[in-house]
Amino acid sequence: MKKYDDASVVMGSRNEEKAIRKVITDIQKATNNQAEIVVVDGSTDRTPEIAEELGAVVIRQKPQGYGVAVKKALLSATRDIIITVDCDDKVFRRELELSIRKCQE
Repeated sequence: MKKYDDASVVMGSRNEEKAIRKVITDIQKATNNQAEIVVVDGSTDRTPEIAEELGAVVIRQKPQGYGVAVKKALLSATRDIIITVDCDDKVFRRELELSIRKCQE
């Protein structure tokens, strides 16, 4: 049985002001606003402010590369199931359901 409150959705970002709102709202819609969203950000634009306004946990850092940001996001997640997405991904409800279900098997 899928439980979105067991899931953290994590991503790294840098200057994704135009894309961050869409990906976060897609995650919120797909998980009925129950998943934790963690964004590790090294932006010089409004990306972190937008993510925070939408309820994401934002960890700010100097730009160190995408891999470092994702690793920090993974380490910062507090839920049992962790799903990674990119800021420019299209998030599908079914994709998140299947990811959570697979982790619960």
